[in-house]
Amino acid sequence: MIYCKKITEILIYKKMDKKISQLNSITTPSDLDLLAIVNDGETKNINVSNFVSYVSTGLEGKGFGRYDDTQWTSSNPFPLLNGVTVKMPNNAGNVVSKGSFVLYDERDLKVRGEEIDATYAITIVFKAKAPNTNNTHLEVDFYSPSGDYNRLSQPVIFYKGNDTEQNEHLMAQYYTDADFVNNGIEVRITSVGGNAEIYDIIYFIQRIQ
Repeated sequence: MIYCKKITEILIYKKMDKKISQLNSITTPSDLDLLAIVNDGETKNINVSNFVSYVSTGLEGKGFGRYDDTQWTSSNPFPLLNGVTVKMPNNAGNVVSKGSFVLYDERDLKVRGEEIDATYAITIVFKAKAPNTNNTHLEVDFYSPSGDYNRLSQPVIFYKGNDTEQNEHLMAQYYTDADFVNNGIEVRITSVGGNAEIYDIIYFIQRIQ
């Protein structure tokens, strides 16, 4: 009896043990299909519908926006007077974005944050020139009346010579605190040592986390 029982168990096992190539191949999953996820010694069986919902929720929290100024161009540059700090002009005349949250508001010229402790990267590009590049440089900084964002300030040096157009490309990473979310921040620019002009201004802002 014991011998027959063992034979029976072996036959049953072999009947269930199929190679992958012998299984039916279906490329379209069902919402009720289960995905096995192993983490820290545990196996979690999650159906396809819940998995798709989880991934979609995570992606919705991220996004990007490109905001092009269309007012100040090479034929109509924005003037910077020596020693005068102004908001960087950008009317967001052309926008390409993904995500529901607006990362830049052209009405008050402020960069916005969606929620506290989110992480962002901003790229600012523009063209600039100055009549006296030996004595002139630009300072670009981020400002809020109740927050400290001076750590993001960056200098811009004129290296091509007097009245010669040059492309500028600045990048910064930052996180959003309560002040940032409630009030936003301004991108400001100052010409130091002499007058200058800028144009073709673009912001590219991306939420990282």
